[in-house]
Amino acid sequence: MYDELLIFPAIPQNINIQLGSSSLNPTKYAQNLGVIFDDQLHFSKHVVSVRRSCRFTLYKIQKFRPYLTQYSIQLIVQALVMSKLDYCNSILTGLPACILRSLQMIQNRGMVRIEEWSLINHRGMVRIEEWSLINHRGM
Repeated sequence: MYDELLIFPAIPQNINIQLGSSSLNPTKYAQNLGVIFDDQLHFSKHVVSVRRSCRFTLYKIQKFRPYLTQYSIQLIVQALVMSKLDYCNSILTGLPACILRSLQMIQNRGMVRIEEWSLINHRGMVRIEEWSLINHRGM
């Protein structure tokens, strides 16, 4: 079990809190339920973590693409990539567009992976439901 103390807003003072035998020290980042909080609530480290995980997943999907059907690629992208983008995305509400842009690019790349399948197999355009912008999802 980790003992972390995240203070909002960040203050430069060195605070040390004793709770019994445990000591709580201030930190710049704290993770709770997979979400990385920072002391300024910019969530930049969380966005970087989600982006890295999604890019790696899309890279792996790219390797298996020749062996999968369009429907299975769509299911895998939705299950492994879009679910990561959707998880706790309400905390990203109100963040600047420059932070959300990288997540939007990941979502677009997931869509491209699905469309690439149909272009490679020459079976026409893929009919996919409307995928909303990242800042409109889950609200």
